[in-house]
Amino acid sequence: MKRMPRLLILLGGALLWNACSPLKEYQRPETELTRALTYRSDQLPADSLSLAAFSWKEVFPDEYLQQYISAALDSNMDVRVALKNIDVADAYLQQAKVIHSPDLLLNPSVGYQTSSVNTQFGRILGERQHIVQFNLAFQFSWEADIWGKLKSRQKAAVADYLGTVEAHQAIKSNLVANIASAYYLLLAYDQQRKILTENIRYREEYLETSQSLKDAGLLTEVAVKQAEAQLLNVKSRLVGLDYDIELQENYIHLLMGKSPDTLLRSDLENTAIPVSVQTGYASDLLVNRPDIRAAEYDLIRTFELTNAAQREFYPSFIINGNTGLQSVELDKLFSLNSLFASITAGLTRPLLDRRNIKTNYEVNQSNQEIALLNYRNRLLMAVQEVSNTLAAYEAQSEIVALKQQESTAYQAATEYSIELVNNGLGNYLEIILANEQALNAQLSYIQARFAQLNAQVQLYRALGGGWR
Repeated sequence: MKRMPRLLILLGGALLWNACSPLKEYQRPETELTRALTYRSDQLPADSLSLAAFSWKEVFPDEYLQQYISAALDSNMDVRVALKNIDVADAYLQQAKVIHSPDLLLNPSVGYQTSSVNTQFGRILGERQHIVQFNLAFQFSWEADIWGKLKSRQKAAVADYLGTVEAHQAIKSNLVANIASAYYLLLAYDQQRKILTENIRYREEYLETSQSLKDAGLLTEVAVKQAEAQLLNVKSRLVGLDYDIELQENYIHLLMGKSPDTLLRSDLENTAIPVSVQTGYASDLLVNRPDIRAAEYDLIRTFELTNAAQREFYPSFIINGNTGLQSVELDKLFSLNSLFASITAGLTRPLLDRRNIKTNYEVNQSNQEIALLNYRNRLLMAVQEVSNTLAAYEAQSEIVALKQQESTAYQAATEYSIELVNNGLGNYLEIILANEQALNAQLSYIQARFAQLNAQVQLYRALGGGWR
């Protein structure tokens, strides 16, 4: 017990030394970069509110789409794997929370020992001795975190856990966008199918009319065959579209973690995203995008591990203790006379460790630099994604208006062609050509309408929406 004050003095001196050599504190390294971040858009000025701030239920009010998104968030395989990764990280975090606690081992044992009779000691005893010893021991070990090494490891475990949570949020964000995009494409296919079906009915009627006019000597066989070929062409396009619809339904079911089946859905004509396009400031990505936050937590994790690796160069202050009961007679094991105890404290530092400490430090330094590069790259990619989707949205909004005008013009051209033929001033080839152009224009308008909706979906995801 007289030695305990000396141990306290030694520990106090080590703590004073540590106060003169504090650990580095993490600071976000992107201050200058984040200030320079801007979106490339001439029409949408930055403001304080971002589209990403809205819940996906507000952005996607369609009741069927909401059902499918909810089902996917509950059952999607990637989401479930991400949740298990969180469980793994949480287990390590719980372990890290008690990293400052001592190790305490219970070691009950029975030992048997006998010595050789032919040794010098054995000759003195004259006969073989048999000793059985009973032990009930507690072993104690505690490392004082005088350099902050254990604290850094604890911070690294916290960052790792938070990183897995953000990775889960990023998967949710991507999943919501994928479901919405796939659903809107399915609605576009339905609308195109409706147009093709109506066109097939029109072409069947036109083929019958052409055959009657040919029988009356007013049309040639060439005109009839052209009408028939056009009908077969549209029918084949319908077959291909039905195939695309089935594949799209299967894909959405896969995202929901379910077997393929048909899907209930609404109509593209009545579909719109009610929330207006608002980008917020580019620096908002640091808060809204979970993949960026995950990348930063990985940077924090590697930073703290580098801190811990650096402190491995310093001696470790460890206290070891051993206490319990020992007796050669079992009935006297729990006697006070069987009690023993020992305690040691000291500083340990490897002198020759085959470069393990230095290698570990250099590896952690490199990992920290890699994490920093990944973080910067993720941030720049996020800004690029927002700029690209903004450009896509602005372009598709113009294209939708132009395609609508184009479709209207071709519809009028078809009607004029029919009127000219009825008045003997045109031929049926003009009707066929005008109708084909009108059909293509209608299908292109539907595709542009989907592209516009999809651009809004992707902008919502790029800004960091969907995980709330």
